[in-house]
Amino acid sequence: MGAALAATTRRNLIRPAERLGIDPIAAAYRKIAIHEGRYPVERVRGDARRAGESGSIGTAGRDG
Repeated sequence: MGAALAATTRRNLIRPAERLGIDPIAAAYRKIAIHEGRYPVERVRGDARRAGESGSIGTAGRDG
């Protein structure tokens, strides 16, 4: 199972990222930083609603 996951990750994440000149680790850290700003822990801890389900958390829509 681990070998299949590694092959899938290579084929579907690493190879396209290399072709596009994207560092997937850096991109993941940027995404985490965006979400930390949108969803501060002290405000959303324990709230399982998604953005747009309530006006009290985040904002509707998607980010890159």
